[in-house]
Amino acid sequence: KGESIKDFSKMFNQAIKWELVDKNPNLKAKKPKKEKKERRFYDISQIDKLLKCLEEENIKYKTLITLALDSGARRSEICALRWDDIDFEKHTLRIDNSLKVVKGILDEEKTKTPASKRVIILNKATIDILKEYKKWQDEYIKELGNKWKGTNRVFISKYGGHMSPDTCSKIINKIILKIA
Repeated sequence: KGESIKDFSKMFNQAIKWELVDKNPNLKAKKPKKEKKERRFYDISQIDKLLKCLEEENIKYKTLITLALDSGARRSEICALRWDDIDFEKHTLRIDNSLKVVKGILDEEKTKTPASKRVIILNKATIDILKEYKKWQDEYIKELGNKWKGTNRVFISKYGGHMSPDTCSKIINKIILKIA
């Protein structure tokens, strides 16, 4: 399990060095094409249900999901957002970073491809909720006082550190369960 064509090639190349075989039969092997997963999207009625459910949620959840719906950004891109990526005057969102956490270690990098770097125009409702969330976050930071970790991220952990993309998924799944 987990063996790849490369692993078998290394094995056969070593067998050639040991003069156990004359050639590497793996050189003619073609790597099987990876099947693409079918993408699933919410229809209008599902989005309406989701938005109605969000009316009862806390501001962080409401903002996160509204932004995800309006922007189409990946969870890793949303978690990497900083406040200076949002232009409230022009109603735009700049996506140029991605955040992932591997074994508890934060890894922030540029987006997957140059085409993934983009500016997205947000609707007024999303901008309004982002402004409301920013006010809430500013108050929250004041309440934390010395416990604040001092990040400029839009979505944060309890003390201001990065929010894991897994947390993003948990929030969305929690809300989806309510409307199912």
